[in-house]
Amino acid sequence: MCQDLQYPVPEPWGIIILLCNIFFGTLGTLIAAYCKHDGFSCGQFWLAVVQSLCFFLIFGWCWAIWHGYKIYDNSKRHG
Repeated sequence: MCQDLQYPVPEPWGIIILLCNIFFGTLGTLIAAYCKHDGFSCGQFWLAVVQSLCFFLIFGWCWAIWHGYKIYDNSKRHG
């Protein structure tokens, strides 16, 4: 499921999403929901919500960083 949400975004947004997930929790995942090439991604939005709910366990933050890195990596390879 999550692999479908690790789509490439325009190059400057990949690093912004990763940095937001590192420093501001799940904000980068939420931004990624708006960066999909064919419109808003409901799946990405709900993933950000679930990550936020898990954030206080540290698991959500680690998950958000990993997810942000995968989006950044896909953007680098497809950009």
